[in-house]
Amino acid sequence: MSRIAFAVSAGVVLIALAAVPGAASAAARTRTAAHPNPTSATATAAAAVIPATTRPVAAADIAAVTTTGTAMTISLSAPVSIEVGDIIVVGIGRATPDGLIAKVTQISGKTLTATAATLRQAVPQGSFSATAAFKSVSSGEVALTLVCGAGGGTINVGGDATMTTLRSAVSASWTAKSADVTISAAADGTSESGANAIPPDYVCSTGAGAGATTSLAPIQVSVGSLPVVVTPELRWFVQSTVNTTGFVTAKVSQTFSASGSLTDDAGHYVAHGSATTSRAADIAGPPPFGLNRVSVSIGPAVTMGLFGGAGPTVTVGLGSTLSSSTTAVPWWTADATQQLTGTAATPALSVSSATESLGAHSTVAGHGFTPEAGFSVYPTSGAQQGAVRGPGGQLWLIGYMPTQFQGAVAGSQALDEVSPVTGAVNYWAPLPPDLGSATAPTLLAYDDGPPAFDGSGNAWMIATATAPDGAVAYYLVRYTPGPSTSQAYPLPLACRAPGGITAADDGSVWLSCGGSGVIRVTAGGVMQAFGISRVSSVGHFAAGPGGSMWTVGYGPGRAAVGLVRFTAAGAEAFYATPRGLIPLRPAGNGSGRVIETVACGAAVCLESVSPGGSLARVGTVPGPVKAIWGPSMDADGNVWLLVDGSASRTGQFFLRLTSANRIQTYAFTVPSCGGALLSAAGTPAGSKDGSAWIESTSNCTFIGNTSTAYIGALVRFTP
Repeated sequence: MSRIAFAVSAGVVLIALAAVPGAASAAARTRTAAHPNPTSATATAAAAVIPATTRPVAAADIAAVTTTGTAMTISLSAPVSIEVGDIIVVGIGRATPDGLIAKVTQISGKTLTATAATLRQAVPQGSFSATAAFKSVSSGEVALTLVCGAGGGTINVGGDATMTTLRSAVSASWTAKSADVTISAAADGTSESGANAIPPDYVCSTGAGAGATTSLAPIQVSVGSLPVVVTPELRWFVQSTVNTTGFVTAKVSQTFSASGSLTDDAGHYVAHGSATTSRAADIAGPPPFGLNRVSVSIGPAVTMGLFGGAGPTVTVGLGSTLSSSTTAVPWWTADATQQLTGTAATPALSVSSATESLGAHSTVAGHGFTPEAGFSVYPTSGAQQGAVRGPGGQLWLIGYMPTQFQGAVAGSQALDEVSPVTGAVNYWAPLPPDLGSATAPTLLAYDDGPPAFDGSGNAWMIATATAPDGAVAYYLVRYTPGPSTSQAYPLPLACRAPGGITAADDGSVWLSCGGSGVIRVTAGGVMQAFGISRVSSVGHFAAGPGGSMWTVGYGPGRAAVGLVRFTAAGAEAFYATPRGLIPLRPAGNGSGRVIETVACGAAVCLESVSPGGSLARVGTVPGPVKAIWGPSMDADGNVWLLVDGSASRTGQFFLRLTSANRIQTYAFTVPSCGGALLSAAGTPAGSKDGSAWIESTSNCTFIGNTSTAYIGALVRFTP
């Protein structure tokens, strides 16, 4: 489990609690007025008033005590002078480790029948004070597994803490009409809490608390001639509130101190408290996917009970709130949080009150980095099929043998989601590696570009299926986030060369089938096949408005001859390219803006395509061009290209044609990772922050399971 770590430095916590509900306490009011932050207040001593019916009994005279609810049976080892109706008070002994206070209801020889009594019943007026120190008090590991989400996503939270020194004190003074109680605690040590949230397809929002109780050695003091036993108890708790769509982990270290007080005067609360962080360091943020918010805290609740019962409590929570977003800058923020509460509930003195917050403090412990301008390389286990921008703005690609799934056949191929802010990869889903039986599997290879997303957020991929006898068939595989399911749909036998799967703006996806036509697929997997009549085959698609799709049409011999437009209903229109131009590839985002690259003599030109298929020059790629990847269009209408050409002295540059048709070029230098130039797979994908992403086939990162198997990486260029 990852940890969020805290160091607690001699933090002093002091709670002043006063009054019986409905009865005013002049002493409490005076103390509050004299001390705006009465962290050093103590209960004013009152002389003990002990009735004759209250009898001390030596602990050695108690042989055994059996308790059922409020009733008890007390066996004596020697006769004692007691009458029915007396209240007996016993100190710490073998049979009474927490002391004993009880009202006798029946006497039979050496056996007493009794009911539980309170200190106030035994002593109508009195006072006491008790202090103790404890060394190396450890919680052990406290762990929780929260289950949430429709499919049962789990979030693990937990922590452990060690108090190097714990100093606690309680003092009380009471009369028949009022009671003042003061509890204080000071501790130094370490505390750690953490969360691993790994439900990438679920949104979880839940809170939980759990605790391990550490019993401390009881303390015996006196009220007049009577023993009073104070039983300190340390209850460790872990609390968590999580709202996440992906993997979350973090670590925050901080020093902590807190102090506070609470006065209850006839039901009127006056609360004082402070909590501060003096240092925050050692912060490691999460890889963010979607929107994440995780709050985790661990801390001690110190209770000073009387005779083993409930008593006033101080609770200190040390925690962290971690928020991350793939679209935020900075992409994560960690807050060091401290919570301080107290309660006056002390049944033994007839005091009962609600829990009050004494202080809550939060400070920014750290921010995630802001991406730097320039060229960055990120390991992805990519399959060299290219990357595409998904509906949430993340980058998606198909991966081979991601590290999380190495050694597992079911994860040998996976659908990867990449944060466009951080470049971190979430291995979102293992893809089915085969179809059929385990003894004769038909192997699947996802070998035709990145996925395309329909309007319901499903990812569609073309898969080549090879049977044991060598027979080849083609499928569409749909991955559905949320329930995390994959389903394979066989393509028609006539579709012998599927390719170019692309999303349309009406929620469908399209792919070409070579010379046999094109296929439109709905989110539900319904396929519509449309033939082609004006050209021999078509290439990759670009989304137009209203579910229409644009593509380059090819004549016999694979010569590009013009543009083809399909309506959502499959109606085909052909627009021949003017003489002197050779169509290369169109780009669109469904808004109505379509840009085509064309070879124009020795150069590459950018042409705007009208709804009627006519072209208008909007720019020219500068200098001679050796190779080109793209174009693609981002959500804002900017068009991206990766160009090998002499216009940049480095030999390569990214080109962005803005939505206002202004050309911007960005040269870059490839790190020493297998070649002077970047070898790319697929077209660039633009992200919201203005960066361009492209999958590289250069040996910039290794797969990790051998010393010789190298793969590509995902490259980001930030202007």
